[in-house]
Amino acid sequence: MASSNLEKAKKLLRKRQFSSVVKLLEPLLFDFRDSFQYFYTLGLACLYLGDVGGAETYFKKARQIKMNDVNLILAQACLFLRKGSVDRALEYCLDALELESDNRYALRFLARIRKKGDKDRMIEWAHDGRIKVFYPPLGLHPSIIPGIITILLILASLALIFINSKAILGLNGNRADISELNLTYDDRSDLLEKDLSSSVYTYILTKSQVEQSFSKAQTEFQRFNDNAAQLEINRILNSNAAVSVKQKARELMTYLAEPGFDSIKNSFSYTDVSREPVLYTDCWVLWSGRVSNITVTDTVTRCSLLIGYEDMKNIEGIVPLQLPSSILIDPEKPVSVLAKIVFPDGKLTLQGKSVYQSVK
Repeated sequence: MASSNLEKAKKLLRKRQFSSVVKLLEPLLFDFRDSFQYFYTLGLACLYLGDVGGAETYFKKARQIKMNDVNLILAQACLFLRKGSVDRALEYCLDALELESDNRYALRFLARIRKKGDKDRMIEWAHDGRIKVFYPPLGLHPSIIPGIITILLILASLALIFINSKAILGLNGNRADISELNLTYDDRSDLLEKDLSSSVYTYILTKSQVEQSFSKAQTEFQRFNDNAAQLEINRILNSNAAVSVKQKARELMTYLAEPGFDSIKNSFSYTDVSREPVLYTDCWVLWSGRVSNITVTDTVTRCSLLIGYEDMKNIEGIVPLQLPSSILIDPEKPVSVLAKIVFPDGKLTLQGKSVYQSVK
């Protein structure tokens, strides 16, 4: 019961109902005779009420229980300021900083007392109430917390909407403006090749599928997911889409960027690539395994990547790997490779960009 009264008093203190705090706590002196928080809370209420004598008494009781509480020491310093004893207040402030050199309240107190702390001014401020800028902070008034939470939620929602809209519209980061590649009315009226007898197509798409695939390529580009964009471009280039659409797909492809180890998205599996190779041409993969048949010259490193063979148990596939410089790779250690999928002479090959191999 006693502890619940103390919690109630602390809530009243945050609500700035100082008289209610005093009325609630003073009759409970016997129950809280050994409680630092009781005397400190009661002293704060008296301080804010302007009851210097009461505050002084309760702060002294609190100090007997806990000598080195920074907030209490600074509260006692406030009493000296009210009396115009600026030097004593400064001493107490410095004592507090010795205990916690990075205490924000103590640092703020020190800055204010050095800037504003002359005797006459402090006496004047004690009379008109401005002295309270030195008082220990009470925290936010509970009545404004719901409003603050509401405002923060609104701001967070607006920020999320702003970020998402930037991503959708291509305003996020340094992505190029590709609005000129949007399909025009004429493009949409003629999305498919009319004569299918003169060519062989891997994918036979409907008009809506062509339009959806091209739109997805643009969207993925603006989301910095160039691998997914390349996949849709490949679908269009190997389909019965009209020449005008394919031309715009090739132009979009020139905007795609090379990923890094930390930025690659949608690293496709070897199984997927080998099953449908044309769909993954020029896509980037992050594959691991071990290497064999290494040939190194001054300008190029060639080898075979044994995919999935890190543990030397199972090999998912063996793919030629070419790196555009002389790189030393230890065949006895697992390796991770960032590479582009290419098909010189119709054979799946990795055009490597970066290689990672642990020194352990």
